[in-house]
Amino acid sequence: MKISVIIPTYNRQEQTVRAIESVKAKNYSDVEIIVVDDASPAPFEYNDRGVNIHVIAVTIYRCDINAGQGVGRAFGVAHSSGEYIAFLDSDDLFGEYWLDAVINEMAIMRTIDSDKALFVGREIPPHHQRG
Repeated sequence: MKISVIIPTYNRQEQTVRAIESVKAKNYSDVEIIVVDDASPAPFEYNDRGVNIHVIAVTIYRCDINAGQGVGRAFGVAHSSGEYIAFLDSDDLFGEYWLDAVINEMAIMRTIDSDKALFVGREIPPHHQRG
C-alpha cells in the first residue's frame, strides 16, 4: 500500500529537510514525499543526503502565491499517487515507529472490512508501538 506524505512549507528550509529525512529514515519504501512550497521568499530546495536504504521520491511543487497550509495540503493530495495520505508539518518529524505503527493499523483495518482509516495526532497509542 503506497503512502503519500504531504509536507506544506513556507520559509522553513532546514526544518523541511529534517521532516523529509524523518520520513526517509523509516523501514518502509512504498512512500512518496510531496513538498508544497507556499511561495517562500527563497524557493525550497532539497538535495538527497542518502538517509535511507530505500529510494523514496521527493517531489517539490512551488506555488505562485502564498495561500496557506490548507491549500498546500489540498494541492499535494491532488498531485499524489498514494493509496493513503499522511500529512506532516514542515516543522514536525515522524517518530521512530510512527509510520510502522500506521501501516500495521491500516493492515488490521483491512482485515475487519474497513476501507478507510484516519490517524490524527502526533503519536500512536503505546500499545501499538514496538520497542
